[in-house]
Amino acid sequence: MKKALLIVTALALVLGASTLAAANTYWQGKYSSGDQGIWKGTLYDDPTGPAAPHFEGKWASMDVAKQGKMYATLKYDGIGKYKIVKGVLFDEKGNVVGYWDGYFDLTVKPGVAGGSWAWIDGPVNGMWKGQMVLSLDE
Repeated sequence: MKKALLIVTALALVLGASTLAAANTYWQGKYSSGDQGIWKGTLYDDPTGPAAPHFEGKWASMDVAKQGKMYATLKYDGIGKYKIVKGVLFDEKGNVVGYWDGYFDLTVKPGVAGGSWAWIDGPVNGMWKGQMVLSLDE
């Protein structure tokens, strides 16, 4: 009986911890410094699938006529936090224009994110932040 109770308790802990995994959550926020703008996208993570967690999104400058896509490979720590392993910013033509790093944290409600970014064509860099949202309105 004790063994069965121990197994049930262990399963509950494992399943409870796995519910903190993002399982395709939506995020949006702002970036700022020498250039200011907005970003939004989806954190993809299927705990049962073979693909590594990653983020795909869009960004747009509010200061200059720049916009594009953003991508990051992520590492999940097992307790609700994702660290950006490699984040890349692309322009409309698909050229690499910058890099970003940081984290997505599901342990803080509603889910917070933040880090730094830098353009490769100049000294402009800054910080970005955001939060998890229910959906991405186009």
